[in-house]
Amino acid sequence: MTVLQGDWHELLSRGPFQLLFADGGKAKENEPETLLQAMAPGGAILIDDMTPEEYFPPERQGKIDPVREFWLNDLRLYACELRVTPRTSVILAIRKTDD
Repeated sequence: MTVLQGDWHELLSRGPFQLLFADGGKAKENEPETLLQAMAPGGAILIDDMTPEEYFPPERQGKIDPVREFWLNDLRLYACELRVTPRTSVILAIRKTDD
């Protein structure tokens, strides 16, 4: 197994990847399609630093969360949100092998 660390744009040519950890920057928000395309069929991505909806600030209450909308509802993925602390969660998504 090889583990790569660095600016994800510079590492894209090394893909597709079996495991991605989308940490730092705004890729999970601004470039989700690029991240999905970097995943190998059957590969996984972990999206961290998610705030459970009941803890959204008032100005975000009742509004669509574009990160959740993409990662939890894209038909090319199997995905779930997992609570890791009372106030934080992660999304774990697996790219389907038949997309």
